[in-house]
Amino acid sequence: MKKLLLFIPLVFLIGCQSANQTTTYVFEGRSMEPTIHDQDHFVVDKDFYDSNPIQRGDIVVYLYEDEQKHAKRVLGLPGEEIQFRNGTMYIDGNLLKTEYITQDIEGSDPMTLQDDEYFVVGDSPSLSKDSRHHGPIKKGDIIGKVIKFGSE
Repeated sequence: MKKLLLFIPLVFLIGCQSANQTTTYVFEGRSMEPTIHDQDHFVVDKDFYDSNPIQRGDIVVYLYEDEQKHAKRVLGLPGEEIQFRNGTMYIDGNLLKTEYITQDIEGSDPMTLQDDEYFVVGDSPSLSKDSRHHGPIKKGDIIGKVIKFGSE
């Protein structure tokens, strides 16, 4: 009887470890270069944000109105004021220093994100349709975090 009681929790723990959902996609386009290239494979952890906060710099996959999946980098977080001027991005009036975006970005009026909104931009802004064009994305539209990428 004792062996059976010890065995049941072990089976339960093994089941929990394999529960996370990942999906592999093929990236199409050049909007995330030089990080992700056209036809690169990438893996998305759909459960990551169930127990982790979305952070600046994360690459996320999300659905937008066209029902297609998009992959972009999170730069603006809920409650922050976003503005582009002099070719760079400012958050709450402070210059965003990032190695991700290497191109100048056209200026914009300030925008304050709501409690469930994120501002996403492609790493190649001149080739990207992102929050600068369609506005911020809602947390509920985020499918998951890109956890691995590269050609296969």
